[in-house]
Amino acid sequence: MRVLVLSELLYPHGSGAELATSLWIKLLAKSGFTVKVITNRFEGESKRSQSANVEIERLPLLDGKSMKYSLMTRVGTLLSSHVRNAIAWADVVYVPRFWYTAIVLAKVYRKRVVAHLHDYIPICSLANFYDLSSNTVCTSCTFCKLSCIVSYEKAHGRSVGDTLRSALLNFCVWRLVGRLVQLSDAVVCVSKAQRDIIVRRMPSLARKCHLIYNPPPSIPLTEPAGRDIGYFGGPNPVKGYDVLRAALGLARSTVTVHATGFERRHASEVAGESRIVFHSRLPNSQYEQLYAKIRTVVVPSVWAEPLSYVVAEAALMGRLVLASRIGGMPELADGCPGVFLFRPGHYKELASLIERTDRLDDRTVTELGRKNRQVILKRLDIDRISAEFKHLLEETAKTTGIAETDRA
Repeated sequence: MRVLVLSELLYPHGSGAELATSLWIKLLAKSGFTVKVITNRFEGESKRSQSANVEIERLPLLDGKSMKYSLMTRVGTLLSSHVRNAIAWADVVYVPRFWYTAIVLAKVYRKRVVAHLHDYIPICSLANFYDLSSNTVCTSCTFCKLSCIVSYEKAHGRSVGDTLRSALLNFCVWRLVGRLVQLSDAVVCVSKAQRDIIVRRMPSLARKCHLIYNPPPSIPLTEPAGRDIGYFGGPNPVKGYDVLRAALGLARSTVTVHATGFERRHASEVAGESRIVFHSRLPNSQYEQLYAKIRTVVVPSVWAEPLSYVVAEAALMGRLVLASRIGGMPELADGCPGVFLFRPGHYKELASLIERTDRLDDRTVTELGRKNRQVILKRLDIDRISAEFKHLLEETAKTTGIAETDRA
């Protein structure tokens, strides 16, 4: 079966969603699917690359200032011969991120479409379902408030011009997104928590929504060589850095916290009795070196993360995890004895957990970490997840009579 993947970014570019997309591509190729990928071309990358069952074509889709909706407005790119020929070639068109206008073109070619939701984009133009203007989970039923959009862009250091552009795109383009997603033949959600939130706000998707967990990355179990804490959310306020900093100011523990994703910070600063060492976004080799010092990972998000790869990766590596009890994180971590949950935004609870885990001896930490890995590997069973995703694609294509089994 031939699957076309339209993803404006592809790992190592992007974040958790792009990592999941890359893992799905490998699993489909391994299962015998023929996969073609169209993605953005960055400097130094080849226009085309090919490996077993996978062809990647890289086009100049985005520039450095592009926002998530920018590609949706580029009709010329969508109607180019590269994209049209690829859609005509495919049995199923797979849209794992924001290229939702391609769904319309796929329908013109009478193709089946699977959309994969890694956030809340059909019901929230900012994708996070969190109102930064009031620091609460979103309550709007129809559209994002202007105050929320302005707060979001301000938190990300955007200029007045970029903020106005963002507001225009959010108000004008996002209104179409929900309708475009509804044109899909199947929609994949990555956790029950995410699916319930989306279906509650958009009941029309209920029959199309399928729960399939993201595949786990291949990560070895390692014992920590240090006692430090890791935080990998950057300055994004919905990731909870302010919550972490407030907790460190209250906790009676002298710990070193390594915080990644900070491009404009000094090398380190002090919060309470703890020291925060800031890092930019690190390549994989440096990320692994840093992880060796870490025995506890903190995920203090205030938004309902659908399924946190940070939690999964930390547990697979055998680390302790302190995470907010929100979104898909409780669902993912249920049964992990070394994952400790606290109410989102409650820095006093986090401070108490930092003190508690800091007192644990190395032997206990190692044992809890091993059990964490066992639970995550069972929950994110790669064979089961791969079979579920493969079955969904085959059943989606079968309704058009073009699946491989039908051809035979």
